[in-house]
Amino acid sequence: MLPRCRSKLQLVFPLCQMKGEYDDTIQSALASACGIWLKVCCRRILCGRVRVRHAAQLAGLLLLLLYVLFTWLHFPGPSSHSNLSPECESNGSDWNAEWDMSSPGTEATLEACALIYPMSHSELEDAVPQLKSCVVTTYAAHFQRVMEQTTCRAKSLEDADIIWMPAYFGCNCNWPTYDGGRCESTGNAVRLGNKCVEEVLLGVDYILAEVWKTRSHKQPRVVILDDNGHEAPDCCNYFSIPPGLWQGQPCFNTHFLPAEHYARPELLWAFRGATWPMYRKGIDIALPSPPHAAASWPPASSPLKSRKYFATFKGKLLMHPIRVYTHRHFHNKTYEGKKVVIAERMADEFVKGYGEVLHETVFSLLLRGDTHSTHRWNDVVCSGSVPVLVTDYMIPPYNELVPFESYGVFVRESHIDRLMDILQAVSEEEREAKRAASLRACRSFFQTVEVQALSLRRLLESPLPRQRRNQKGLLLALPCHVVIWKLLCLMILVGVCLLGCWAALCLHGCSLEVRKEKARLEQKIAELQGASQRERYGSGRGVVLVGGSNHHVSQHTHSYTFDALLCVASLRRTGSSLPVELWHQGDAHLLSAKLPEHVFLRDFRDVASENLEGYALPAVAMLHSSFEEFLYLDADNTVLLDPAPLFEISAYTTLGAVFWPDFPSFRRDSLIWRMTDQPYYPLQEVENGQLLIHRNRHLAKLELAYYFSMNKDFYFKITLGDKDLLMMAFLAFSTPFHQVSTPTGAMGYTTASGAFCGHTMLQHHPSREDLPVFAHRNLLKWSANLDLHTPSWTAVKRGRSTALTPGKQPGHQQLAPGCKCDGAHYADENYCVDLDTDQDKSAKASSLLETAAALEQELLRLREALRAGPTLRSDWWVTWASSVQAPSSSVASSSGASWLAAYLAICVESIPAEELEFDTLDNSGSEGWAEHPHSSSGRHIRCLAEHPELHRIALTFYGYPGPNGVFSAALGLRSKARAGADPQPAFTFEASEERCRRGLAYLEAEGMSKYVNLRCGILCENMTEEGCRRYLTGTVCPERLDFLSIDFALGVPPLIYRSLLTACRPRVLFAENSGLNLSSLPGQDDESHSNFSEHDPTSWHHWEDQLHQLAALGQPSELGSYRLAVDRRPSSLDAERPKGGFFELFSKSQDSEFRRFSLYVAEDSGIGEATTMRNGGQAGSEL
Repeated sequence: MLPRCRSKLQLVFPLCQMKGEYDDTIQSALASACGIWLKVCCRRILCGRVRVRHAAQLAGLLLLLLYVLFTWLHFPGPSSHSNLSPECESNGSDWNAEWDMSSPGTEATLEACALIYPMSHSELEDAVPQLKSCVVTTYAAHFQRVMEQTTCRAKSLEDADIIWMPAYFGCNCNWPTYDGGRCESTGNAVRLGNKCVEEVLLGVDYILAEVWKTRSHKQPRVVILDDNGHEAPDCCNYFSIPPGLWQGQPCFNTHFLPAEHYARPELLWAFRGATWPMYRKGIDIALPSPPHAAASWPPASSPLKSRKYFATFKGKLLMHPIRVYTHRHFHNKTYEGKKVVIAERMADEFVKGYGEVLHETVFSLLLRGDTHSTHRWNDVVCSGSVPVLVTDYMIPPYNELVPFESYGVFVRESHIDRLMDILQAVSEEEREAKRAASLRACRSFFQTVEVQALSLRRLLESPLPRQRRNQKGLLLALPCHVVIWKLLCLMILVGVCLLGCWAALCLHGCSLEVRKEKARLEQKIAELQGASQRERYGSGRGVVLVGGSNHHVSQHTHSYTFDALLCVASLRRTGSSLPVELWHQGDAHLLSAKLPEHVFLRDFRDVASENLEGYALPAVAMLHSSFEEFLYLDADNTVLLDPAPLFEISAYTTLGAVFWPDFPSFRRDSLIWRMTDQPYYPLQEVENGQLLIHRNRHLAKLELAYYFSMNKDFYFKITLGDKDLLMMAFLAFSTPFHQVSTPTGAMGYTTASGAFCGHTMLQHHPSREDLPVFAHRNLLKWSANLDLHTPSWTAVKRGRSTALTPGKQPGHQQLAPGCKCDGAHYADENYCVDLDTDQDKSAKASSLLETAAALEQELLRLREALRAGPTLRSDWWVTWASSVQAPSSSVASSSGASWLAAYLAICVESIPAEELEFDTLDNSGSEGWAEHPHSSSGRHIRCLAEHPELHRIALTFYGYPGPNGVFSAALGLRSKARAGADPQPAFTFEASEERCRRGLAYLEAEGMSKYVNLRCGILCENMTEEGCRRYLTGTVCPERLDFLSIDFALGVPPLIYRSLLTACRPRVLFAENSGLNLSSLPGQDDESHSNFSEHDPTSWHHWEDQLHQLAALGQPSELGSYRLAVDRRPSSLDAERPKGGFFELFSKSQDSEFRRFSLYVAEDSGIGEATTMRNGGQAGSEL
C-alpha cells in the first residue's frame, strides 16, 4: 500500500502543490504530519473534548502511533542507505580494513552469509529455449564461473536468498579484445549469438514464477548483471542536440530498459556505469568496467611530490563540454610547479605517451564522456596516482565495500571551475594515503575480471538489507508482551492503511485530472499533425507587442499601453526599422490615435470570439500575427540593441525558434515532462518577455500553445502563467529549439542600506554572452509606478545557470529594506529580486549602466509628455509619433547584405547536380578538399563567383590540386561564361611549387584553367607590409576587389591579411573557419607555414572575431562598415553528402559545430542597386 501511496504522491504533488518541494521518503512525510496532528490532539485532550466520532482526532492518534511504530521498529525498505549491517561487521569479513579479497579467513560462512542459487545456462535455457540464441560473452562467463563456486550455495530455489541469473545482459564485446564491440573478435565470446532483451525478460518471469510455485517463506531477489552493452533505444549523440537545448543531460541512456523494470523490488541490478536515479542505494550494486591492459601495468612507485605533472587526463575532448572546459581552462597551466595536461593526443612537446601520463602525475582525472560513467576507472585507480572523480550522477564501483572518498577525491561538475583549488587543498600526507589506498583497492576489487567477479559475489553473500527475508518463526519466539505489542502495532497499521485508502481517493481526483488532460493533449497533437491544409499566411519580419488590458490592474485598461508605447520608443532609439504590430482589446486610446505607418494596430476582438485577458493574450497575438517571422516582446520590455540582426544568426536560421532563460530551472518532477512524453532535461525555464519565432515553420506549435492558454485552469498550474507554454509545445512535438545559454542577469539599484534591488531581467545576445539586448522591466513597470522619477537602473548583477540544480534559482526573492519595486501595487510585499552573485563593477557594466540611465531618463520624459494624470492625453499620439519615426534607410547601403543573402538562399538550392559530383579524396586517399563543390561553403563560393555584380575575385589559399574552393569558384565563373558574360579569372596563390604545378595540371584536365589565375610562390616573401601592399595592388587588385575568399592556414602572419585587406578593400568578404579559435586545438601549430603562432592576439582569427562583433552591431571597423549576410553557418554537407575522406570529418556533428563560415558585405558595396532600379524601386522583401 505504501509504495502505491508514494506513487500517487509523486504523480499528483507537482500539480496539486505546483512548485512545492516533495520529500523523497514516506517516513519523513508521516513524521511531519504527526507533528502537526500531535498539536491538535494535545489541544483537544487538554480541553476534554476527546470523542471517537471526531474523525480528525482519530486520524491524529493513528498517525501518531504509526510514527511511534516506524520509530521503534525501524522498518527496512528500498530506501535503506546503510552499508554493511552490524552482524556482518562482526562476522570476521573485515573488508574495509585491508580490502584483500584473496587473503585467507575472509570466505563467507553458511551461518553468516546469504544463500545464493547460481542458475546455470542449461537449466534456464531448457525452460526458456529462446535464450539459446543469445550471445554469451567471455566477460559474462567469468562472472558465471565465480558465482557457481560460492560456498554460500542454496540447495534449491526454495532456500535461496539470492538467485543469480546467467548474465545474458553482460554483453560487453570489447573484452578482452578491444575491437569496436565485436563479439566475434578473438576471445570476446564463448558462444556467439544475438544481444537479447525480450528473451531475457522471459527468463526473469520464469524464475519468479518458479519461486512463486515453491510458496517459499523467503522472498529472494533475482540478480541481473547489466554491463551497459545494449544501446538504449532513446539514446542520442550529444552533438545532435540543438544548440542551447543541451544543459548537462547524458547523451546515452545508461539504462536501456523502461524505468519500471529498475524499480521492481524482486530484482537486484548489478550495473556497470550505475547512475542516479535508477540506482537504488542499499539494493543495487555498481560495477567497474572490464580492465584494459593499462590496469595491469606496474604502478608508479615514485613519491607524488617528485612527479612531473600535477593533474592529467587523456581522452576525446569533444565527447562532453566538461572535457572541453577543463582543457580550455587548465591545460598547460602550472600548479605547485607542475604542469596540467588535458589532451586528446599524448604526442605534444612535453608528453611522451599514455604510460607517462599515468605514472608521472599526482592526480589522474576521471571526466565523463558521452555517458556518465568512464572506461578509464581501472587504469587510473591502478596507476599509483590519486584518482579524481568529477561527476554529479555516477556511482563509484563497489562503493559499499570501499568508499571512493577513502582513496580518491570527489568533485562535483558544478564545481569544475574550482577544480585545481580543490586539489591543491589536499595535503601531502593525505595524497600519499589516498595513493596507497587506491593501489589496495585496485588489487582487491578492480585489476582483473576475476577480482571484480569475486567482489560482486562477496557483496551478494553479505547479509545486507538487499536480501528480503521474512524471518519465519521469529515472532513466536518472542516474549508474550512483545507479541501483544507487535500485534497491536499491526492493527494500528491496518487502520492507518484504511485511512490511507480514503486519502488516496482524495488524491485520485487530482491524478484523474492529469490522465484525462493527457489523453486530450495527445488527441490535440494528433489532430494538429494530421492537418494537411493549415492556414499559412503572413510575410516579412516584425515585432509583436501586446498593449491594452493589464491583468494585474484590470481597472486600468490603459496600463500596458503605456509600457507598449515606451517599448516601441526604445526599439526606434536603437535605429531599428522593423515594423511593429501592436495588439489591444478595444482600447479607446489606441483606436482614436493616428499612428505612424510602421506601427499596425490589431484588435483581439477580430480573431477571438470571447473576451481574453491576462496570460492568454500573447498566445493569440503570436498565432494570428501578420508577420511570417516575428520577435515577440512583452510590453514592459526595453530594447537595448537593434534586434533585426537576430533574424540572421545561425541558431535562428537553422531552428526557427530562440528562447531566453528565466532565473529558475525546470524541476525534475515537473508535470511538463510527463505531459510531453519527454525525459527530464536540466533546462532553464523560459522568460517569455522576448521570443524569436518563425511563424509558418512552427504554426502547429503556436496552435498548441494557444490550446494550453485556453485551458489555463490546468496548464497554468504547471507553469507560472503562460511563460513556458510555447517551449512545452515544442517539447510535445519533439521539435528542437535554441535556448540562449547566457544566464539571465538582474538590473536595478542599491538601497540606502546597501541591499541590491533587482527589478529588471537582463537578457543577452544568443551568440554574444557579454552583449545585453533586452531589459525586461517586469517588476518596476513604467505604467504601475507613475510617481517614480528617480534613476532606477544604477546597479547590475550577472546571472548564474542553475540547469544542474533542478527547481532551484541562483539567488532569492528578498524583501530588501527600502525596496519598493512595484510600490504602486505591491506595497504590502515590497517585491524585488536579488541574485547570489556580486555586483558587476567591470568597465562593460559601467558602460551598460551609463547607456541604460540615459535611455531611462529619455523614456521617463516621454511618459510624462504622453500622460495627463493616470491616463493618456487626448493628443498623446502626436508627441509619440514624432519620437518613434522609423529611421530612413537606403536600399543600397542597408540592404546589400539582405540582397545577397536572399540571392544565395535561392542559388545554392538550384545548382545542377552534375556540378556536384567530384572525387572526395585527394591523391593520397586520406584527406579531402575544403570548400568542395558539394559542401555548404563550396556552394556559396560557387554562387558568389556566378553573381552578375561580382567581377574581380581572389581566393587565398587554395592552389593545391583537387575540387577545392578555387574549383568551386571556377564552376561559378564557367556558369557566368555560359550565360554570355566574359568573366575575369579568379586570382589565387600556392606556396608549394610542386603542388602548384599539380594544381595547374588538374585545372587544365578539368577544363577550368582559363577561369583561374594561379600564381606559384610564397605571397609577399621577405617583404615589408608597405611593400606587400604595393605588390598586391599591382597584381591582385589594381581596382577594388568585388569578392575575396579567405581560408588561411594556421600561423599566417598578420602582414598577409592586413596587407591583403587594406590593399584590396573587398566589397564582399568570405571567411572560412569563422569564429574558430584555432589556438584551442591541441597540437596544431606544427602545421604552420611560418614561425607565427595562432596563440598571438594579433592573429587572423582574433581579427576576424572583432570584425564579426562590429558587423553584428552595425558598427564600422578599420576597413569600413560591413554587415553580415551569412552568420557563421556550418560548412558541413547536406544529408546526401558523399562518404569518405574529407566528408567523414563532416559526418561527425562536432565538426559542423566548429567549422563555420561568415559572409561580410560592405555597406557601400552597391549590391542590389541595379536590381532595385530595374524593378522600379521595389523593396527586396517584396521581390
